[in-house]
Amino acid sequence: MLNIFEQADLSKPETIPATLVGVHIVIDCATARPEEPIKTVDWEGKVALIQCAKAMGIQKYVFYSIHNCDKHPEVPLMEIKYCTEKFLKDSGLTHIIIRLCGFMQVNSPKLKVLTSDTVFSIPMTETYNLLGVDFKDIITLEKYLQDYFTNILKKLKDLKAQSKQSDIFIRRNIILLL
Repeated sequence: MLNIFEQADLSKPETIPATLVGVHIVIDCATARPEEPIKTVDWEGKVALIQCAKAMGIQKYVFYSIHNCDKHPEVPLMEIKYCTEKFLKDSGLTHIIIRLCGFMQVNSPKLKVLTSDTVFSIPMTETYNLLGVDFKDIITLEKYLQDYFTNILKKLKDLKAQSKQSDIFIRRNIILLL
């Protein structure tokens, strides 16, 4: 169940503890927006979140990192993601690190990694075979989320729900599971 009652802002570590009350699993896929300093959100905020999760006895911490981040310290976001991985490992929390290929840091002047011969995709055939999944049955995360939120908004309209906001969003992409 999504913890919708409290919202945390990684640039304001004092907002984190209240969001973790009653939570057992943290799925952390947050990253700084282009107009924000990545050190504040992706390092200082993550350190505070991991420390708070440890202090509050979170059972599992899932962290979304970047594929090959350990090989490109010249790219600030990749270096911070790798440092966060190490910090999480050293924290003693039960954790899972998922290295995604889809992160982009638009405010980085060092995008040469993306223009180099470095491959940032991995064939999924072996994974699909291991899981017994037909690739034709797979949809993108973007399509899934688009369909999901379209259905939620439709149900809210059917229930004549009203909101003072025109958009529904999850602040900072911190998903907290109860």
